[in-house]
Amino acid sequence: MDLAKACTLCSHLLKYKNKEKGIDNPIKWWSSIELESSYLQQLAIHLFSVCPNSASCEHGFLICGWLSNKRHLKLGVERLELMLKLITYYRSNVSHELAFYGK
Repeated sequence: MDLAKACTLCSHLLKYKNKEKGIDNPIKWWSSIELESSYLQQLAIHLFSVCPNSASCEHGFLICGWLSNKRHLKLGVERLELMLKLITYYRSNVSHELAFYGK
C-alpha cells in the first residue's frame, strides 16, 4: 500500500469515526472504499449484512426436531434437509403461494 492509499484509508476511517453523513454505518463505509481486489470488501459487506440473531436457525432446528423426533420418521439427512427447505420456503412465501385461496 502506497502513501496515497494509506492517507485515503485514514481519511475514510476518520469520517467513519466522526459519523459523518453518508458514512455512518459499516456497510456504507465498506461500499465507499475503492480497492484493487474487493475480496475483503465483499466479505465485510456480507458479514455486516447478516442479522445478528438466531431466531431463524432455532426455528429450523425446531422444525427438524418436529419432523424427526415427534413424528418418529426415519428420514435421511438429505430428505430431512429438502423437507426443511420446502417448509421454510412455503412459510416465508405463504401470502404469495396462497394468494388465490379464498377468492
